[in-house]
This record gives sequence, structure tokens and C-alpha cells, in this order.
Amino acid sequence: MGVGEMVVDSSEIINTLRGGGITSVGYAISEVLSERSKQKRGIFGGIKDRFGGKREANEEVLMGEDKSAKIVSLVRRAMLGRLTLPCDYSTAERALVLIAGPPDEMDRKGVEKAKSWVEENIAGVEVRGGDYPVDSEYVAAVVMLATVGNAPRIKELLDIAKETKEDVIKSKEKKSNMFEEGIEPLFE
Repeated sequence: MGVGEMVVDSSEIINTLRGGGITSVGYAISEVLSERSKQKRGIFGGIKDRFGGKREANEEVLMGEDKSAKIVSLVRRAMLGRLTLPCDYSTAERALVLIAGPPDEMDRKGVEKAKSWVEENIAGVEVRGGDYPVDSEYVAAVVMLATVGNAPRIKELLDIAKETKEDVIKSKEKKSNMFEEGIEPLFE
């Protein structure tokens, strides 16, 4: 494990979240094809990959030499994939991009390109980012979209809350009208 070239510390996270609002997080992971993982898979694993073998939808084996393109692709999958809160990512005001994986798979240029891609696709221009080298057979990307403006589920919950408030007010009015006719006393 080493120290990242572009470190993300707590102040970066706090500054991304400042201003409140709704935040959604996206995550994507890909396996790194190393000599060790090639040996584990054996000869048939390589043939299976070449001729359309099944892979999980959320995993993709990273191959080739262009580390920058792999990182950008991973960040795109994290942002365009399944977010913790389904929303229109283009309405986000700020974002944070974090890449974690083996140090030899980290690429500063790739992280910068990924940040630029996120910046082009959100409403704001504040995009922070960094890398976190770990001893792993996977490369992962986390994208945090802060102050999202359009989240359909939040609108649904606000509509339900509005209806509930109206029902409570109607219920209180109904109770207050119930005793206006007068009650005969039980004891005189």
C-alpha cells in the first residue's frame, strides 16, 4: 500500500458536501487482469473471455495498456450506473471522484480526465478527486454527486408528506366539529 498522488482528505469531502442538499453516490468495480489472476483462471478462462463468456454486469476485466481510458470508463460506469439515489446526475452542483486499486493501475492523467468528464456532465464546475492505492486485484471508482437538483424519489416523498399533512389537518377539523353540537352532562 502506498500514498496516493492526489490525496482526498476529510476537508475535500466536507467542501463537496457543503451547502446541504441531496447527495447520491455511484460505485463501479473492475477486476485487474494480473499474472496471478490469469493463473487462477487457467487456459479455459482466457478462451471463455475471448468468445463471449458470461461476466457479472457490474464487473469488467481490465485489459490493455491504456490505464487512463480504463479509469475514465470506470468513473463513467459509477456515475451512469446505479446510484444510491436515482437522480438526474446533470443537475449536481459538486462532485468528488475517488479511484482505489493497485498502485501500478493508478494513473494521474486518468484521474484528471475522469474529473474533467464528470465536470462536463454536471451543472456545477467543482469536481474534486484523488486516488487511493491499495493491494488488490480490483480497481474501484466512487463518484459522489452533491446538491442534486432533480431526484424523482424525493419529489414522491414530499408529495406524500404534503398529502399526509392535509389529512392530519382535515382530521383535526373533523374532531373539533364533532363536539360543537353540545353534550348533555352526565351529572347535574
